[in-house]
Amino acid sequence: MTRRPLPQGAQAVGLKGGSKVSPQIAQKATDLFAHSRAVTSADGRISLAQQLVHVTKCVQAVQAGRSLADALPAVPGPLRPGVQALTFHALRHLGTTMALVGLLVERPPAAATRALLGASLALLLPQGAVADADGPAVATDDHMGSTASDSQAAHASVDKPSTEPTASSVPHYDAFTVVDQAVNAAHSVRNLASQAGLVNACLRRFLRESNALLAQVNADWEARWNHPAWWVKRVRRDHPQQWQNVLVASNQPAPLTLRVNETHVSRADYLMQLQEAGWSGAVADLAWRADNQPSAVPEAGSADAKSDTVAGDAGVTLVRTPTARTGAVDTLPGFAEGWFSVQDAAAQVASPLLLNGLSAQRHGSGAGPDTALASPDQPQGRRLRVLDACAAPGGKTAHLLEVAHRLGISLSLQALEVDAQRSLRITENLQRLRLPAQPSGAGEPASEVAVVVANAAEVPSWWDGQAFDAILLDAPCTASGIGRRHPDVRWLRRETDVAALVTTQRGLLDALWPLLAPGGRMVYCTCSVFKAEGQGQIDSFLMRHTDVSVGPSPGHLLPGAATPGGDMADNAAREHDGFFYARLDKVAP
Repeated sequence: MTRRPLPQGAQAVGLKGGSKVSPQIAQKATDLFAHSRAVTSADGRISLAQQLVHVTKCVQAVQAGRSLADALPAVPGPLRPGVQALTFHALRHLGTTMALVGLLVERPPAAATRALLGASLALLLPQGAVADADGPAVATDDHMGSTASDSQAAHASVDKPSTEPTASSVPHYDAFTVVDQAVNAAHSVRNLASQAGLVNACLRRFLRESNALLAQVNADWEARWNHPAWWVKRVRRDHPQQWQNVLVASNQPAPLTLRVNETHVSRADYLMQLQEAGWSGAVADLAWRADNQPSAVPEAGSADAKSDTVAGDAGVTLVRTPTARTGAVDTLPGFAEGWFSVQDAAAQVASPLLLNGLSAQRHGSGAGPDTALASPDQPQGRRLRVLDACAAPGGKTAHLLEVAHRLGISLSLQALEVDAQRSLRITENLQRLRLPAQPSGAGEPASEVAVVVANAAEVPSWWDGQAFDAILLDAPCTASGIGRRHPDVRWLRRETDVAALVTTQRGLLDALWPLLAPGGRMVYCTCSVFKAEGQGQIDSFLMRHTDVSVGPSPGHLLPGAATPGGDMADNAAREHDGFFYARLDKVAP
């Protein structure tokens, strides 16, 4: 066999442990590359090497401070589902793999080499390796499900929602294939070709010494928990009984959860539609009683459907079974007809929490803490004035209209968004969902929606001087509760972001509170597990304002199952993202 020349520079890069990249290893990598290329061209399939090239670029972009939402559109369409799944996998193990690179390479490699090594090492780790509550990494079933989120991602650099395609599970590759294809990927990129031998040697050394290397990096918090060390410390301080469960849950793939648009189809009927089309779905609901304990979701119109129960009761979770169909979101029944939206179960609590009971308040009927706030001069048939601040991409805007339709009330809804481009998504989503729908209540006018491009904190630039009956403030935040759907967020955030975002949240609360009518209601929420953005923010607000009463609300919701006797009694042991909710009722000072 004729030997080809060694790629330039391949012998010059050293490995930790006293070894160098030998000409023999480098040549073997080159020969494997040629074999892989021939196999790929023969069967016409997309190779792992092709995907790894783009995964490397995506991981490198995140490490440089760019969001995955910015990087993925550059991936060619046919490659994108697989690249996204592999990139999610790489980012969920980035703490471990970067620590391993630090052990394997004598000098810090270039950014592209580091990203390729990290993505490849993630595929060589024990299947689904995550840190558990008791100690070192353990193997679990790590399947990639379709995910999307309507949760508030705070920075412009972290958009929403992100969708992890159902059909793109990370395949199980044998070690030979991973090494082979990683070397292939290096050879196919000009600035990585000279590093192919290094990539080959590092991956082979890991395979030989994986147990010892993993034990060594496990002592480092960032490597063990696959979150930045400052993030781990903050979660541990905020949730001392549940911090480990929160971190583990945040690193697991999330299910695809839908919110059925019951202005068009009932949830029961939609579940039947899914079954008939070959999909498998299950009810996905969250509910809390006034005493902040989890409860069953009451049936609409039942005796248990009282104003002291807060429920998100339109949820459906897609279930993976051996026979269930999979595919992209837009292939689900009724997508074009607006029968559903993609929204996590925890996010589905916002709109019911804001609107449930307001119709009774408005008419001054009944008794109890809700109706005590009623304004008797509010006539029947008047639209409730509602503000959805920080509204893009419109998931909660749409849900407000859906809940109002179910309650038989109508809204004059103003949706604010500071970003003009993202505000277009609100209109697009409402058009697909065919909202607002015709009113269901007798004598009710149709709901109306105004989408306004404005900064909610700059009130004089957009407010007409008329008070609102209800305000939903889904505030910009660190998005620390939606890490399972956005695994890039943890690596994009900096510890200083928390204080900056807390200041932004405080400014929005103080700017919007005067716009609420006496007897009105505000719901403050964030998709964060950090207490500074949740209960700490509300505690501070209550010290500054005397005309407020805290109504029944879930408080902090933590991802994953609750630990018995934990510090968060309000966290139901169900499948949802991390969120915080506070209902603030306006009373006389």
